[in-house]
Amino acid sequence: MLYFTLFALLYANVVLSLPLNVDHEQSPLFLSQFIKSNQSLLAKESAKVVNLPNAPNITSYAGYFTVNETTNSNLFFWFFPCEDPKAPVAIWLQGGPGAASTFGLFTEHGPFVVHADMTVGLRNYTWTKMLSMLYIDQPVGTGFSFTDSEEGYRNTQEEIGSDLYVFLQHFYQVFPEQRPNDLWISGESYAGKYVPAIAYKLYQERATSQMNFKGVAIGDGYVDGMLQNNYADLLYQIGMFDENEARKGRKIEQQVRELAIKGEYRQCHDVLDAYIDGDRAKTTLFTNSTGSRNYYNFLQVTNAGDPYGAYLARDDVRQAIHVGNHTMSDGNKVYDHLIEDECKSVKHWLEELIDAGYETLLYNGQLDVIVGPVITERLIQNMTWKGKDDYLKAPKNIWRVPSQPKNVAGYVKSYKNFHFAIVRNTGHMVPTDQPASAYDLIERLINGKLG
Repeated sequence: MLYFTLFALLYANVVLSLPLNVDHEQSPLFLSQFIKSNQSLLAKESAKVVNLPNAPNITSYAGYFTVNETTNSNLFFWFFPCEDPKAPVAIWLQGGPGAASTFGLFTEHGPFVVHADMTVGLRNYTWTKMLSMLYIDQPVGTGFSFTDSEEGYRNTQEEIGSDLYVFLQHFYQVFPEQRPNDLWISGESYAGKYVPAIAYKLYQERATSQMNFKGVAIGDGYVDGMLQNNYADLLYQIGMFDENEARKGRKIEQQVRELAIKGEYRQCHDVLDAYIDGDRAKTTLFTNSTGSRNYYNFLQVTNAGDPYGAYLARDDVRQAIHVGNHTMSDGNKVYDHLIEDECKSVKHWLEELIDAGYETLLYNGQLDVIVGPVITERLIQNMTWKGKDDYLKAPKNIWRVPSQPKNVAGYVKSYKNFHFAIVRNTGHMVPTDQPASAYDLIERLINGKLG
């Protein structure tokens, strides 16, 4: 499922192969305990990340908030406040399901870049220059997040949204200075479901939450498993499927839709997995037909690794970010619990958010396959909101980054609070491939300059 293959590959090849010097007396930092005893200031001071090995000195905070005491379910976060105290807060949620948000932190738009020699440098186009970035490993069991009970794992997006809402309530108690600032929910890939889940929960609780929620930004987002699987025509048009393979693909896609309509969600997952994903299937039509195992960028056939996983496996790093003797999960159990979620849809939540006036940005990498532009376009064409007809009539605008005026960064189409952007020369991980374009796009969004 989307991110799962890449994350599992990075985990298996980098993290599991390392000998770890684990201090079993080291305990995770549970900040919710401080809140219960009215010690929020002490919680914040305790969460401060100090002596991060081989890294520049940047103010950040990390630790756990307990979202369910019965199952001892705890979500790990790493928070980077912007130097501007009035900057918006942006949550980042990775996909998978089961991929840690530290992936986005270290490989996409966080302030840090891990080099092969385990030194940490600074990223030029980090979103922390304009936003206070809050990276959360979720659902429970993802990355450094954990639970003591099988019941702590989440099976539905409603449960995921509820856990994140509890998390945010705790977060603002420890960081009350952030409460007046705008709040944005962002993420990519399978977070096309997570982002609407918590956004819709915030919308439901808007009367009492005291959170200044403004909108969402979803990159290459998987929102509707029944709709967003029109791969056959895409792969045929870019020359990766011939007509016979495309015909097979169209039959599979029809089968997926029929299974989803019938509510046979596990079988629907299995059919999709054997078609494109290959997370559980031994082989896929995509790989057999194309020779590629990379559905994140159709110009590439393999997935590149990154040393950040090895860095986070170090005991001194884990001590600095307050995770105790917990190592990063491979995401398998999170994935297993959400297998029946893959073919379900949350587009109705997205539709309600747009109608309610929240800023909504969907953006896609031009070279992505798994959730390429035409995949998102199909979602948009099948959505319903009050301004849809006007959006469809709106012009597509050529978009350029001011610092690179001769280059075309991509294309943006907007009507009022709904925006769809295609970012040129990028695959699934847009900020990794084109950091300047991704930065400019998000900056325009939060400053109301996309439309």
